[in-house]
Parts: sequence; structure tokens; C-alpha cells
Amino acid sequence: MTLDWGARRLDRHTLAHVTRGWAVSRTLCWAAGIAAVLVLGSHAGVHDPSGFTTPFGKLGNVLVAPAARWDTTWYLLIADHGYATPRATAFFPLYPLAARVAGAPFDSSLVGGIIISLAALFVALYFLERLAAFDLGVEKARRSMLLLAFFPAGVFLSAVYGESLLLALSIAAVYAARRGRWSVATVLGGLAAACRPTGFLLMVPLVLLYLYGPRGDRQPPARPDHLSRAAWLRPRYPVARDAGWFLVLPLPFVSYMAYAGLKFHDFSVVSHQNKAWNVGFTFPLVTAVRAVSRAISGATNVVGGHLPRNIFEVGVFCLSCVAAAGVLRRLPFAYGAYVVAGILFVLCFPIGGANLSGYTRYMAPLFPLLMWTAAWATERGVFRIVLGAFALVMTVDAARFASWHFVG
Repeated sequence: MTLDWGARRLDRHTLAHVTRGWAVSRTLCWAAGIAAVLVLGSHAGVHDPSGFTTPFGKLGNVLVAPAARWDTTWYLLIADHGYATPRATAFFPLYPLAARVAGAPFDSSLVGGIIISLAALFVALYFLERLAAFDLGVEKARRSMLLLAFFPAGVFLSAVYGESLLLALSIAAVYAARRGRWSVATVLGGLAAACRPTGFLLMVPLVLLYLYGPRGDRQPPARPDHLSRAAWLRPRYPVARDAGWFLVLPLPFVSYMAYAGLKFHDFSVVSHQNKAWNVGFTFPLVTAVRAVSRAISGATNVVGGHLPRNIFEVGVFCLSCVAAAGVLRRLPFAYGAYVVAGILFVLCFPIGGANLSGYTRYMAPLFPLLMWTAAWATERGVFRIVLGAFALVMTVDAARFASWHFVG
């Protein structure tokens, strides 16, 4: 009874922390976005001639501006009209479907998308704090949650984009796996793969947690200390009947590929449309070298009075590599493998073979990076500085995003 009561108390404390972080960070995003629109104006007619992001009149359009820009138009097109064009198949179906369902009472998929994004972010923050507590303790878990709430690309976590839903499903799936609830973990992982193709990478940590742990459903057999290195590579947990749940994980992804193929009479249509968006396979090392070269060129152009290109993204890439090494050293190996797989995936499919545009927001689902950063910053007494830097970049990006300036 005491343990159960303590768990409920921890839940209440976690909910209180999450509510504050969620409310303050979203207020900051919305205030920055609205202020930018009022000062700089909006150019929706140029970027959104169909008016998907401006259906509410002058005041209403200003209020939703921080959430409805750029790729929002594609998500709303799919939500309201389905996959009317092959080009839309680059956007996976779960988020627009959820936006349509949530927006049905308001007769607006835009409102529904905002509801889904805000709710999914709250869920992601909650489960991240709960998950991080397993490995870092309560204080560092709370700080991991705060870094996510004020993530530099945090504007996308409340915008009508699929990022927050993917993030919530990813963290909840890994949390369920740590608890040994494999049916829940694999279903959530499958849904994440129907949100964005990177969701399929959850197969990496889920399988590793199943085979090597740590997991809360059963203890591994004891091993003698004198085992060879090769013996340590063998799974710590025997494969049991519950491993069958892993067959569920690829089903939503495969189903979407089949649907798109049948609709447009081309089972490679999703791959073809990614190429139409100028996204194709490149070897990761080649991407890194090209991106650094572009950043150096961009820095040179700044001296000449031109706008920088790719500099911030390359900086984030370098920091993410450092944090990935930290995750591998300090957190469960499954987390480190997931981070490495995620970084490599982004490097394999850059825009134009070299442009790391969007790299920062693609890092958001790789939540172990934030866990390690929170632990590192706390132990060195610089957490407030790191959190302030996160919040500053998020605020600037929110202002730029709402005023139709491109944010990677």
C-alpha cells in the first residue's frame, strides 16, 4: 500500500512539473509568434494561396499563426481531402487522421491539429520525466523534461506538424518496454512508424531492451564475472512468447506503403515522392563532409554581408554527436543505439545530398540526447545556462516561423 501511494504521489508531482513546463514553454512560443506577426506581418497569400492556414478571419488567423505555417498546409490538405496527389504521400497518415478526428467537433482540422500537438507534447513531457527517473533520478528527470519543453526546435512541437505525436509515441513506447509491457510498446512503436518513417527506428531500442534490458517484467539469469567478451554479447533474456508482439510493429508502416501503392498504382510512390522533395540516399560521411563545407562557405558569406547557410545545423550536428557518445557511456545501450541509428538516418537522407535543414527538429524524438544533456549540465552547474540557451533559440524560431520565415 505504501509503495502504491508513493507511486501516486510521484505521479501528482510529475504532473505538476509537466504542467508548468508545458504551459510556460507554449505561452512563450505563442507570445513570440503572435508578436512577430503583429510587428512583421504575414505573407500567407504568397506561401499558402489555398488559405489552409488562414480560415478564421483577421484575429483568429493571428492567434493560430504560431502553429500553422509551411508543412501545415500539406497535413491539412491530407486531413481534409485525403491523398489527392502523389506528392502528399511523403507525409505519413497518422497525424492528419488524428487532426481530422480531433477537429471534427469544431469543423476544423487546423484546430484539431493544434489540439493533437499540444496534447501529444504534454504526454511526451510526462513520460520523459517518468522514464528518465529510472536512470537519472527525480531531479535530473525533471530537468530532462524541461529541456524538451524548451527544445530549440520546440515551435514544431505545438505546430500542426507530426513531430509531437511521434515524440509522444516514441517515449511512451520505450517507457512501456522498460516496464516489460511488450504489447503496449510494440503497438505504440507501430503507430510511431505511421507518423513518420523515422518512427520505424524504434525497433532498435525495443529489440535491444527485450534482449538485453534493462526491463522491469523479469530478472535476467545470473552470469559469472569471468565470461568472455563474446559471451557478453549473447542476449541476457531468453526469447519468449511475448516476442511475437514485435510482428505488430511494422504493420502500420507496411499498410501505408500498400495503400499508397494501390492508390497511385506505384508501390514505390513514397520513395519517388521523397526524391521529388529532393531527398535521396547519401552515405552519412559524405553528407557530414558536404554539410561542414557548406557551413564554412556560409560563414565566409556572412563576412561578405550574406545570410549564413547550414551553420547552425552543423553546430547542432556536432553537439548531437558529443551527446550521443555521452548516451553510449552513461545510459542503457539500447538508448545509445537508438540515438546513433537516428543520427545516421538523418545523415543518409539529407536535402540535396548536403543540406542538414531540419536536423534540429529531427533530433527531438531522440530523447536520450536530452537525458544525457540534463545530467551533464546539472553535474557541472550549468543547467540554467543550457536551459536559457534552449529557450532563447526556441523563442527566436517561434517568431520566425509564425512570420513565414523558414525555420529548419
